[in-house]
Amino acid sequence: MITAYLEGIPGFYENEDIEIRYCIFNNEEEVCRKSMYMEYKKPVLVGLYALSEICKDLKEYAEDDITIKINDPVLLEQINGTTTTKNRDILKMAETTRTRMRRVNKTIEVVDVSTDRQELLKWNEILKF
Repeated sequence: MITAYLEGIPGFYENEDIEIRYCIFNNEEEVCRKSMYMEYKKPVLVGLYALSEICKDLKEYAEDDITIKINDPVLLEQINGTTTTKNRDILKMAETTRTRMRRVNKTIEVVDVSTDRQELLKWNEILKF
């Protein structure tokens, strides 16, 4: 069982880098911890780019059950395809991200921890770098 914790931190000004943090656990044992900076992306797209990036490291665990824990209900809606936005950039990037996730594993589960206090505290603790 693979559990990944993911966070995308936007830069709110043009030419300010975004930060993507994630940590991957295989049966409660940490196997990967990364914090990377990327060039500026629109703040509404940062979570989708973060999901795309984590898929690169999850390829080697394609045969396992994968759960990605996030703290972003809007990102969860975008991935599930239930968002009501009409923004073409978001819709296009969401479809691209879903395709990348399906290439890794057709049953990747994305879970929002923002409503569960204990999971949110654990998520915050794990993603402190």
